[in-house]
Amino acid sequence: MPERVVNFLTGAFPTPIFPIPLEVWDDYGLEGLETVECEIRRVIDHWGEVVRNVNRRVDCRTEFYHSILGWTGTGVVIPEEIVEGFGITPDHYLEVVLHKVKRGGEETVIYPGEMREREIRKTVME
Repeated sequence: MPERVVNFLTGAFPTPIFPIPLEVWDDYGLEGLETVECEIRRVIDHWGEVVRNVNRRVDCRTEFYHSILGWTGTGVVIPEEIVEGFGITPDHYLEVVLHKVKRGGEETVIYPGEMREREIRKTVME
């Protein structure tokens, strides 16, 4: 089974970056040259409330990023058609399930046989 992550968005719109755990990056030898099959499930506001359900699988390219706050990290680029089609804005969080790494015509399932979950978001309620 995959890795489920709830996290903020960073980077420039209309193609923001969704940070993914460094552990996934390391465990699957990601280099910023491959894609990850992501299931974008929900858009969540800063209160932790679901704004809308997306429930779409898309291939997202991997990327190292540097935020305007000086953070560096690893993530996947959310496609413009998803951002615009579902009204995603910089103050939203996403619930994303990372299913497969796709590289050189091969697919590797992320954490087969288990479901890992991380909620990295911080809301005004916490």
